[in-house]
Formats: sequence, C-alpha cells, structure tokens
Amino acid sequence: MRYDKKIIFVKREEGKYNPDLGEYEDDKDVETVKRANVTDLGIDRSVALFGSVEEGAKVVRMLRHYKNEWDFILIDGKKYEPTKKRDLRLREGFVVQEVVNDG
Repeated sequence: MRYDKKIIFVKREEGKYNPDLGEYEDDKDVETVKRANVTDLGIDRSVALFGSVEEGAKVVRMLRHYKNEWDFILIDGKKYEPTKKRDLRLREGFVVQEVVNDG
C-alpha cells in the first residue's frame, strides 16, 4: 500500500482581539501537510456505513496517528469532513465525506 497522496489537515482558529495592534484579527486556517493512502469508498461499504451510496466519500489511511485537532481535510483542493474514524495500534484510518456546499 502506497502512502503517496498529499493531504492537508486544517484547523480553523477564530480571530481574536490583538491588544498590541488595537484591533481584531481575522479567522485563520492552520494547515499541516501529511502523506496518506487515499481511496474511494466502495459501494458495499458506503451502503453499510451510510445506508445509501454516498458520492464523494473517501477512505484515508495513515502510517502514523495524527494527534493534533483538525476541522477538515483538503484532498486535491476539495474539502472533506470526518465521518468515521478507526485507530489501530500504529496506523490510523478514517472515512471522510466531501463538503459540497460550504456556505
């Protein structure tokens, strides 16, 4: 199994008041790039997890656990949110769902 896909974990930090500047700072995204094995979620597994076929769902597998908090993942410029997570002793895997309308 190859861990050749670049994924970006994103943690959104809310803006806060900066007393040195005397103004509020905007929200910002903190990004961390990692390598993972990313595959499409199969039809059988999609039905088992969601009860229907979900378009845009992917399985992400990593060699090591990512211990920092994150809000969403970017894969090929598309935003994905976590659906299911499974921690193994050394590896980590999770299912993510594409965010279609981010309004």
